[in-house]
Amino acid sequence: MRKLTYGLVVLVLLVSGCQSKTKSTTVCTIAQDEMKVTLTLDAEGDTITKLTQQATTDLQTSFDQGLLNEDSVKQSADAVKEKLSKLKGASYKYTLKKTTLDETSVFDLTKADIDELIDAKILEIEGSTEKGLSLKKSVANYKEQGLTCKTK
Repeated sequence: MRKLTYGLVVLVLLVSGCQSKTKSTTVCTIAQDEMKVTLTLDAEGDTITKLTQQATTDLQTSFDQGLLNEDSVKQSADAVKEKLSKLKGASYKYTLKKTTLDETSVFDLTKADIDELIDAKILEIEGSTEKGLSLKKSVANYKEQGLTCKTK
């Protein structure tokens, strides 16, 4: 039986070497079971400056099986909102319409304390955070995880 868990699909690797300052946006998506996730990575050169995660989850099956109800979903989402509201550069909002939960998390990495995001288990990082989060390595990792990524 599937339980709703909200966790960021964020496993990012870090940058090394020189970086150019060309701005770009890369969108990575994955759809599994009742959930669709879109990650939008805004970057300057190879450094991610903003990470936006949008998740849409169809909760009909979980509601039908009695695993979740409207109140339990709202409690979980409110807990995520409270946790992220305490982190600099992070925000979260959600809407629950009947059995569809839409969530948006935004991380402004120019303002956020990356170590704080790691400690809060929002980001899982391999390597040093000195030079920021690498767009190229993150996209490569997302592709390994089954996401489809396109740069605009």
